[in-house]
Amino acid sequence: MREALACRTWRTKRFASRFALHGGPKFSPDGRYVYFASRDGWISKYDLWNLRLVAEVRAGATLLYDSDPDEEERETRIKAAAFIDAIRRPRGAPVEKHAVDFLAEAILDSGRQVTLVAVGPLTNVALLLARHPAAAGSLERIVLMGGAIAEGNVTPAAEFNVWADPEAAWRVFHCGLPVTMIGLDVTHQALMTAEHAVQLREAGPAGRLVADLYDFFVGFHRETYGFDGAPIHDAVAVAHVLRPGLVETLPRHVDVDCESRLCRGRTVVDLWRRTGEEPNADVGVGIDAEGFLALLCERIASL
Repeated sequence: MREALACRTWRTKRFASRFALHGGPKFSPDGRYVYFASRDGWISKYDLWNLRLVAEVRAGATLLYDSDPDEEERETRIKAAAFIDAIRRPRGAPVEKHAVDFLAEAILDSGRQVTLVAVGPLTNVALLLARHPAAAGSLERIVLMGGAIAEGNVTPAAEFNVWADPEAAWRVFHCGLPVTMIGLDVTHQALMTAEHAVQLREAGPAGRLVADLYDFFVGFHRETYGFDGAPIHDAVAVAHVLRPGLVETLPRHVDVDCESRLCRGRTVVDLWRRTGEEPNADVGVGIDAEGFLALLCERIASL
């Protein structure tokens, strides 16, 4: 039996600040509650520690914050550095092990071949391969959300997860294990739409939270890309593991630019086999968008 293990290195404050500049959600001072303002004038309050809807009021009817901050303090609260910390605020003490050692232990303790799904920068994955060869030997494959054949999102050439640590990404692509790359070319083909958001909003607290997040992200992607919807990047990588056949892949050679001034972090995919290099990854090139979004909405609604 196979086992899938998801690994994420949280994004940097560069992403967080971008989130705030586009009017992201607001948080209570302790990071427990998040507030979303909807287009129809409602404000929803969620308890992130227990993932449930706490209150829903018309904008302006009641001040949802636990205190009455002045304007400067209110602005401080919505700085997006808080987004990264608050959304994953732990309820217990941190695990004393280094994240890489924790991953190695989890892989070895599984007693089976593991698929590692990496949906963030690949620093910890590269360290795992270097420091724990026994655990690396127990990996069936690595599926990563990152890179792109033809576009970037953090620079004109580079996708964020690879750009954040291109040397680590280079090591992963050249590690000798089966690697699958789910890049922007694929995730941008499967957009969550307003229709999906309506469906999720009626499917319980988890669905309502995702729908409220959609309301923000669709605005960002409409402004940036002209999309009438929003991609759910990381979920595509997970869905590829859960339901083979959703994503079409091609075996191709992938290298990572670690040196250039303009293209550092670019995944150079030999799509048309110009280099003569042997393939070292299965590269996503297409997706059953309808099937993916149906699976996504079904799983979220079940939470």
